[in-house]
Amino acid sequence: MAETYELNAIRIESPEIHILESRLSNILRNNGVSHQIITLNTDFLRLSYIDEHFKSICQNSNLVVPDGVGITLLIRWKYKRKIERITGSNLFEVCLKLANVHSLKVALIGSKATTLTKLNELIKREWPNALIKSISPEMNFEDSREINLAVIEMMKRFEPDILMVALGCPRQEKWIHSNKDFIGAKINIGVGGVFDFISGTKKRAPEFIQKIGLEWIWRLSYEPKQLSNRYLLHDLPFFLKIFFKVLLKMES
Repeated sequence: MAETYELNAIRIESPEIHILESRLSNILRNNGVSHQIITLNTDFLRLSYIDEHFKSICQNSNLVVPDGVGITLLIRWKYKRKIERITGSNLFEVCLKLANVHSLKVALIGSKATTLTKLNELIKREWPNALIKSISPEMNFEDSREINLAVIEMMKRFEPDILMVALGCPRQEKWIHSNKDFIGAKINIGVGGVFDFISGTKKRAPEFIQKIGLEWIWRLSYEPKQLSNRYLLHDLPFFLKIFFKVLLKMES
């Protein structure tokens, strides 16, 4: 059993990758409820303080993993435990590995059609036994009852074992929470920009930059207009505030 930690009353686990793979494999083998997995980073944690619905989704998800150096640092300072990140890319690769071994169905929702085309080509090369259904829905499709129902029906007909949704936080988590039981996938994950990185549409930071926790600076340098507000105006001040609360033992 993996150790658990809490930030803002959200339970976080950081199992080793081989244990995570075994756990997901067991979920896929068994019939039962649809499992939602949350990849918690600093932005997710910040949103959980201002969006009670999103916080509730995180609290009631089947697994929350630390996707971000901010989360691993806060846990290290609060619990005196060094834990490893489990990124959306890690989960994507573990899920596709399992899908390849067991010829499972994987549904992908979100991102641009050109990105999904590249991603599908890569999956066919790397995980040829995985059965893929991808949809690039129009912007804010969930706001239209008709279009949203069409996406859900398409997914239900496909009957995926694994569902990965790239709509950004908190849209993807809220959409999964609302629709996972209708679609019936056993594993459901919001993956943010993972489709872009895995497909090569966007260049990910070199591994050594990821390891030292500066991937966010790399991403900011490539997408300053899109990410400066999030990283510099929201996430960084929030992180510093929570950091000092942890130091003063005021964070629950």
